[in-house]
Amino acid sequence: MTRFVHIHLDLGHLSPEVAALVPDFDSDDTDTIHRCPGASFSTLWAVENGRRLATAVSARVTLPRALSLSDFAIGTSVFAAGCVGLELVRIALARAGLSKSALDNVSIDHVSLKSASLTYMLPCAVERSAVQLKRLMHQRGLLLGLVVKSHSANTRAVYRIATGGTYAGKDREICELEDTEVSVDLRLIMGFVQVDAVLDERYLKRLGWESLVNWRDAYEEKRYNRTFDRVVRGMFQLDGVKRKHPEPSQQVIDQLGPRNLLISREYMQGKDSATFDSFSFVRSDMDSSRTKSWRDAQKTILVQTGININKMWKEYQWHYPEALAAQLVYPRDHSPNTEDILTTFCSENWPALLANLRLEYDAASS
Repeated sequence: MTRFVHIHLDLGHLSPEVAALVPDFDSDDTDTIHRCPGASFSTLWAVENGRRLATAVSARVTLPRALSLSDFAIGTSVFAAGCVGLELVRIALARAGLSKSALDNVSIDHVSLKSASLTYMLPCAVERSAVQLKRLMHQRGLLLGLVVKSHSANTRAVYRIATGGTYAGKDREICELEDTEVSVDLRLIMGFVQVDAVLDERYLKRLGWESLVNWRDAYEEKRYNRTFDRVVRGMFQLDGVKRKHPEPSQQVIDQLGPRNLLISREYMQGKDSATFDSFSFVRSDMDSSRTKSWRDAQKTILVQTGININKMWKEYQWHYPEALAAQLVYPRDHSPNTEDILTTFCSENWPALLANLRLEYDAASS
């Protein structure tokens, strides 16, 4: 359930003699020491008595790629992902020449989280269901005033709250979500929609979750499903008090084009569409070309703003997406097939993966 972690490994407890041996992971000269697909390291420094000493190592770890496993985010925990990062750093430091006696004292107690991505795999039996979920999230995000970025041939989208933007109902609880990000990625061949909740350092610190040790019992605390409700459903305002939606930002309006911009302005002024100056028509007399033109305008405005102009704005401002609320629910962990366990980053395979990493560490430090 964790696809990415960015950890900070504090080395301040090492002696100056040992700290001086830590390589500069940002230098090309050390590339062969720590080359690892799916992981990158960076060294933090301080000067003490004229000596440049390493104080910490920062590691960005993408799973399951960092372990050369199947690229399918089934699980496991933030704690396990952080332990992977710790072991990969210790292996790199051992290869750089640091002694085993020193590195044995570098443990999870020295690891804090800079950010973490919690991954949720929502099963969708048919492609139509997956596409609908992404479309409903897109429309809801636009309606609420979220920043939306689309990627990868429109199969992936990222949502976040813009600081100082028009996001609806910006109370204290909502403002806390400015330190998070939600992404949705269609995995149509596998029959899933992947939803990631990215928690940055400020959000983690606010909740007291920045220590890796703090995540050891996160499953028992039901932290993953509560985070799904708080961050994913929370960002799309699917629970709690219903809030009035804001008018689209000027940036969104500007993308509509001149005619659709005028239509949307008249719509939000409360005019009946039959009286629009921007699109004059009599429904019973419209020929097929004008009917198509009107439908195209409705579709464009819906796609660009999330607003269905067939409904009055004073009513649509309070629109609640029943279909999205029913579909975007905590999915629990997805367990792999028995034959796939050995090639998957999952709870069933985690003990063996950790044992292999520690064997690699022992070999590098011997």
